[in-house]
Amino acid sequence: MTPLSGYAAKALPLPAHLALRYAFAFDDWTIGQITKTLTRGPHGLYQETMVAHAVGLARLLTHVVLADNGTFRIASGAVQPLSYVATRRGDSKAYRRHAIFSWQRQRLIFGTGQQVSIPAGAQDEESVFYAFMLHPLTKGVRDIAITNGATLTPYRFVYRGRERIRTPAGVFGTIEILRLNPAELRARNACRARPSPQVSRCLRHVTRFTIWVAPRLHDLAVKLRKTSGSRTLTITLTRMIGQP
Repeated sequence: MTPLSGYAAKALPLPAHLALRYAFAFDDWTIGQITKTLTRGPHGLYQETMVAHAVGLARLLTHVVLADNGTFRIASGAVQPLSYVATRRGDSKAYRRHAIFSWQRQRLIFGTGQQVSIPAGAQDEESVFYAFMLHPLTKGVRDIAITNGATLTPYRFVYRGRERIRTPAGVFGTIEILRLNPAELRARNACRARPSPQVSRCLRHVTRFTIWVAPRLHDLAVKLRKTSGSRTLTITLTRMIGQP
């Protein structure tokens, strides 16, 4: 396994401005819209934003708005996050999470005052989206620690092969990547330790988060899907302004 910072792949330039729109569907019902933007400032710092809210009939059921924003720079050819804020508003579960990356001290500092060590190649939930555009995963696995603004969680990304998929934004040849958190990784390993006839049936009950990235869009994510039991959550690219 090679951490993100150890990859020697040639860095692809990130755009000065990029705006992306995704549809958010629960099973076969479109319930929300996600807008992501990336803007490069005059000193080479990047500003990332994400806003998610309900659309259509779903707005009658919820007024929740999720919004993330952060900054990062490109250091040694890789995305290096500097700050990240995640907020939720519109219901009783509202929150504001804040994290600062102090790379000089090798510490991740949360808004609560708690601090943890930063592993090489650590990202936030938005910057990791662009980190894969600079260093595509084309084989094997990659381990990346990701913060949601309140905690730091180690994730494993597994190359699963190539697939051609259709989205409202176009038809793309993609790389399929499986993302696993520690609990999902343990569950999958436990399934694989079972007798062969039981493995497939066991794996069907493990939460599965899959990402499809399009190499011709510099490995931009064009589709994401989370399957948990019989329920499926899908995020699909619908519109893009700017060239990745």
